[in-house]
Amino acid sequence: MFCLVIFYTYAMKKAAVCVGSLAVASGKIHFSETFGEGWESRWTASKWKESEGTAGSFVASAGKWFKDEAEDTGIQTGQDSRFFGLSAGFDSFSNAGKDLIIQYQAKYEKDVECGGGYVKVGPKMSDPTTFGDPTPYNIMFGPDKCGYNKRTHLIFSYKGKNVLKKTDLPYKQDGEGTSHVYRVIVKPDNTVKVEIDQEKVYEGSLKEDWEVLAPKEISDPDDKKPEDWADEAMIESAKEELSYADQAVEVAKQAWLSAKTFANTSAFAARKIWKADAPNRKERKKKRKAKIKKMKDQIVDAKIFPSKYIHISVQTYT
Repeated sequence: MFCLVIFYTYAMKKAAVCVGSLAVASGKIHFSETFGEGWESRWTASKWKESEGTAGSFVASAGKWFKDEAEDTGIQTGQDSRFFGLSAGFDSFSNAGKDLIIQYQAKYEKDVECGGGYVKVGPKMSDPTTFGDPTPYNIMFGPDKCGYNKRTHLIFSYKGKNVLKKTDLPYKQDGEGTSHVYRVIVKPDNTVKVEIDQEKVYEGSLKEDWEVLAPKEISDPDDKKPEDWADEAMIESAKEELSYADQAVEVAKQAWLSAKTFANTSAFAARKIWKADAPNRKERKKKRKAKIKKMKDQIVDAKIFPSKYIHISVQTYT
């Protein structure tokens, strides 16, 4: 695994990084760095932006304000308006059944117009010098600001997708020259706690506050069937009446065929019967047209207002 420190900023910073896991009875520190003597040999500088001429380099410094220069020395961005990146490896581990804790310290010695300072933890890289924005990671954590938009990022990678928190965490880097300690704790029950300067700024559910799970559709619990809803199956009723009308047509057709058959033996009687039945045929035709129109209207109504009530669906991530 690797721990990355990336800064793209106009400010100067000090960083001390720690990654650990804590069980109920005991904890283990998997990676720790205070950037003391020999830190350059433990870290690999990124060359991601070298070809563009925008890569910056870190220097060891305690900054403008310190109590003990040796104790307070960290890494500092050496130039303005550059991209800065470092990475260091450590052994892979599992945090199953344990709290995962990531903590680091950062200090801005002048205001940042547009930039950020993040720690990333992720899988091993084949070539650490290529580390940059496209490099996959598991967790990204730290302050970000550009103009009036400012927040503390906490991003989790899930199934190859980097998932941002639905609402922003507060930004705490406004005070120039003040060191801030960032800590994130990921618990086995998929809850997350974020502290800045030992003050809790967030505690909640990873599943609820990050869209790591695909939404499921369920019936809206607040959606109720209207009290005056008609449960009668209008479209079924219309189908039944159409079937009845078709049967009436078939009866009329058989009567006509019977009359035609009778004409073979008595043409005069058949013509007389046919003529006598003319008003009835006309009336039946008129009634059928009226029935068909009524049934078509019912079918249209039934399509627009189906008798079966359909509940509205909503999305949930639980």
